[in-house]
Amino acid sequence: MNDRVQGALLRFVSAVSRIGKGKGIRAPRHRRDAYRAMQDCYGGVPCWIMPTWRVSESLPSDFGSFDLVIIDEASQSDITALPAIIRAKKLLIVGDDKQVSPTAAFLAEEKILQLRHNFLGNQPFAELLLPGVSVYDLANAVFPGQRIMLTEHFRCVEPIIRFSMQFYTETLIPLRIPKASEKLSPPLIDVYVKGGHRTERKKVNELEAEAIISEIKKLVSDSKFNGRSIGVVSLIGAQQAKYIQEQLLIEIGEDAYQDHQIACGDAATFQGKERDIMFLSMVVGSGQGAVMNKREYEQRTNVALSRARDRMYLYRSVQESDLKNESDLRLKILRHFSSPMPQKNQVENPMELCDSGFERDVLKKLLEKGYNVTPQVKVGTHSIDMVVEGENDRRLAIELDGDKYHPPENWMKDWKRQRTMERVGWQFWRCWGSSYTLDSDGCLDDLVNVLNNMQIQPCKSSSSANIYTEYRVYEKEIDPHVTEC
Repeated sequence: MNDRVQGALLRFVSAVSRIGKGKGIRAPRHRRDAYRAMQDCYGGVPCWIMPTWRVSESLPSDFGSFDLVIIDEASQSDITALPAIIRAKKLLIVGDDKQVSPTAAFLAEEKILQLRHNFLGNQPFAELLLPGVSVYDLANAVFPGQRIMLTEHFRCVEPIIRFSMQFYTETLIPLRIPKASEKLSPPLIDVYVKGGHRTERKKVNELEAEAIISEIKKLVSDSKFNGRSIGVVSLIGAQQAKYIQEQLLIEIGEDAYQDHQIACGDAATFQGKERDIMFLSMVVGSGQGAVMNKREYEQRTNVALSRARDRMYLYRSVQESDLKNESDLRLKILRHFSSPMPQKNQVENPMELCDSGFERDVLKKLLEKGYNVTPQVKVGTHSIDMVVEGENDRRLAIELDGDKYHPPENWMKDWKRQRTMERVGWQFWRCWGSSYTLDSDGCLDDLVNVLNNMQIQPCKSSSSANIYTEYRVYEKEIDPHVTEC
């Protein structure tokens, strides 16, 4: 970055600061100054990051002026992203058509239709340039067959993200196994709010809000949840989230609100965001609300139920018997919480999970030494033979390669699987069955040495019961000293 570029950047920053809110009499002149300064410096900076509305205001109007333009959250972007697109030599569109689509445009739809009629009469893909259609949808039509699906999921633990798998044709591979300090058991908590209903005037379910606020107050006062981020999402309307936010600030104070990065909103508010713990308010009570089975409801529900990293609370004022339509997403939510991991079975004896005598022998000797060992740990579609855990979130993955399950033709597959897991942060120790047969003591000594180097020591085993959902009932307490007239 030479002196000319540095000087231009300082001129740009100075001009932008003078623009302020952009309503002053000198604001147009300061905008022109910022634009000219940007022309002198933008070529000297390798990467610019900005919202799409700032592109035309800040960057020169040259076609193909950038080697690569990336449109992130493209499923929430509309035609207003085109000024960024035309400045690209290459274009990367990142989005998800199963998430919330744009709901409004900066111009009225009638105005856009008039502009299209006057200036773009023969415009191809014209119907995809109207309000309510995303840039992601446009890219899908313009570049058919060039979509790449990212199937690895790193945010949510598996019992949470499995609900969203129904919306995708490709199989999602959940790869998040929380460390000991991150793990919250159970990951799902289903709370039936007895007598809850949405009021017609406020569009708020006050009883659900009360139950959520009560639980958050318990969390923020418990040192075990220090530093945990919290989110509250309303499945129907933003009024519920706004009401909860107002009451939370009163009940817990702004300091606790900020310490836990608490955010409240609807599904669109949380798109692109995540929290350690999420509270989902279903809002409507028995006999209220229409059947939720349209595409927009699928997008909204998909976002709302995939924001939590380690735990998700469901607060509902309806039961399965209240929902008769099998396609109703509310019924699917209730059934997911009832059985999030149907393929998982509780096994009391960990030896029963081992695939071979080789694995059983290693597991037995590690348990005898006092290590906290879990066999057959599922990470998405992958499975780790054993995981040894220690204090301060230290853990080691053990792969035991016997001839039956790891013949030479599977070596490359095993290696790729390990590389995938290492990208997520796992450390591996591998042992061949033949090596163990020849010198089992030497192999175990090497394993113990690796564990010692990682400071993983024998410790008391923690419970590994496969309990995924806790069920609760919330009922408003009635003060016996208060009588109704």
